[in-house]
Amino acid sequence: MTSTIKKLIKKWINASNENINLIEILIVFIIGITVLPKFLQITLSDYDNYTNRYSFYGTAIINEKTFKNEMLQNDVINFREKLLNDTEGFSKILYCKTDNDAKVIQNSLESSLTGDIGVLLIDKTNNRWFSNRNWFSDYPFNELPPKDALIKLSKEDDVVVYSSNNLSHYSAPHGYYNGAYTSPNAELEELYFIRGAKYTSISNFIKIRFYFSIPLLIIFIILLIKQFFCIKIFGIKKYIRTFNNLLIFRLIKSINIFFVSIKDVFRNLFFDTTLLGLFIFWVMYLPLSYIFNSNDYFFYFNRNLNSFLIKSTFFIIIASTCVRYLESINNKNNLIKYLKKIEDGDMHVDINTKNLGNLSNLAMEINNLKVSYNKKVEEGIRSEKLKTELITNVSHDLKTPLTSIVNYVDILKDESLDKSEIKDYITILDNKSTKLKKLVEDLFEMSKMNSGQIILNKSDVDIVELIHQSLGELSFLGENKNLAFKVIGIKDCHLNLDGARISRVMDNLICNAIKYSLENSRIYLEVIECEKECEIIVKNISKYDLDFNEDDILERFVRGDKSRNSTIDGSGLGLAISKTIVELHKGTLKVKCDGDLFKVIIKLPKS
Repeated sequence: MTSTIKKLIKKWINASNENINLIEILIVFIIGITVLPKFLQITLSDYDNYTNRYSFYGTAIINEKTFKNEMLQNDVINFREKLLNDTEGFSKILYCKTDNDAKVIQNSLESSLTGDIGVLLIDKTNNRWFSNRNWFSDYPFNELPPKDALIKLSKEDDVVVYSSNNLSHYSAPHGYYNGAYTSPNAELEELYFIRGAKYTSISNFIKIRFYFSIPLLIIFIILLIKQFFCIKIFGIKKYIRTFNNLLIFRLIKSINIFFVSIKDVFRNLFFDTTLLGLFIFWVMYLPLSYIFNSNDYFFYFNRNLNSFLIKSTFFIIIASTCVRYLESINNKNNLIKYLKKIEDGDMHVDINTKNLGNLSNLAMEINNLKVSYNKKVEEGIRSEKLKTELITNVSHDLKTPLTSIVNYVDILKDESLDKSEIKDYITILDNKSTKLKKLVEDLFEMSKMNSGQIILNKSDVDIVELIHQSLGELSFLGENKNLAFKVIGIKDCHLNLDGARISRVMDNLICNAIKYSLENSRIYLEVIECEKECEIIVKNISKYDLDFNEDDILERFVRGDKSRNSTIDGSGLGLAISKTIVELHKGTLKVKCDGDLFKVIIKLPKS
């Protein structure tokens, strides 16, 4: 069940787009500022500072009768304060002696205490009563004592009655007078009443709010949970980017752009020679004019001069602004002309940035972009050329041994051949097939390296010992040329690398040096330890002219003998494979030619 819910939530989250998410956030925001506060107001208590009681709006839903009593209790506070003021703290009622005085008090209460709340005051010493309602004297209410009539109304006609016995009060602060702080008088019974219909409408409104808020709050919680999962799944940065199209975020960006633009405008104005001159003029003129021309003789002259200077200043500022505006239009048109040339294919046009004013920075960036584009185009052309040469070289290097194999197989079909001839031809076939196999293996190895399928098995390797090991296995190949090998530099250098792969590199470089070295010469292998890397240099004197590009020689199937028809075996993959292996170790391999001296320089990091 839980997994099903998670799947549904994930599906819902993935199905929503930016617009839907913004609408959902808007719904959460609206419900959060409208429905949620009212719901909390209904469910949480509202403390009454006057009566020291808690009034629960939720009571309107649970018990309407209790709610009406609480509402009347709160409404009585201000009403009782006015009653106390009008009766001088009930003293007029308690010290009333005659019926005429009682009638005057009754009329006063009826005229001053108008409104929904009624009051019945009963003097317990003489049972004389007072009220702001005169219907207690009318039929049928006059047939019962006023208190009994009021109790009957509370039972039969939805009248809410609140007795002085339930009044809460406490000591009033110094200098503060309020009905809530005046305790009931023992000789006087206070009965407050109101028709319940007034509070019924309030109770119904609270109920409608409550029941209507429940589904909205469920939606609020669901959408809020969804936003939490969105943040968890997509991350806070991607989640915030959802709001980029909101007006407030666009407004913030616009304000930022505005201030940046204002900064550029002020910077341009500051460096404007005319406006800078005006600024310097006024900074110097105002204090000097006040110091040296403050007497009556110069007053009239100064007044006219200042008026002329102020008008001239405003004219120059307006003229300068207009000139700058016209120049910006002209600069824009000039830049568009340059861009039109570039659009037509003239990628070598150079935009003159000196005459473009405030657009010079943009023009400079376009020039830089154009240079980068031209470099990319040249690299693309070079790459395409190398690709074509690669296909040609691969075809040639595969075709040559394959053709020989086919030809010698045809010869071997001749039954007149003796055993010695057959043996010679089989030896040739073996050499050609071995060469073809080596070429295919090199191609496969190169392909794996370029596709990232090679996993290095690194360990601690002494590179000097590895060089001696390779020389021990391959030095016999140089005996026909009478070549000498010399290892110079440090005695040991331990690096964390793939010994088998680096051994392949050294084998390739030593074989390459043996093939192309001048007879009776030396091949040097030098190891230099630097602070952060180890440098290996292989040097030999070439028998052939070094008329090739130092970068091109490291490409696949590129050989020093461009005709590819020399007697020297080789596929042209040795240096390319070596370079790739070194780069897999975060190192570099470069070729340097100095006359007939051919050098391969390898740099491997220590860690």
